[in-house]
Amino acid sequence: MNKTLIALTLAAASTLAANAQAESATWTQKILTPETALKAAEAAKAECVKRGWQVAVAVTDPSGLP
Repeated sequence: MNKTLIALTLAAASTLAANAQAESATWTQKILTPETALKAAEAAKAECVKRGWQVAVAVTDPSGLP
């Protein structure tokens, strides 16, 4: 009985460890639609104009590319 319990415990532990490694290798990323990005840029520009600031507004992807 003890050998069976130990074997089942080890099998369960190794399965959980394998799943934990697989989960850490993936991620999700939310992406703005072009329409939402444009609205954000326009809102930022409007706020800067309202405060009298001269700025350039750009929306980039996570890599910094427009």
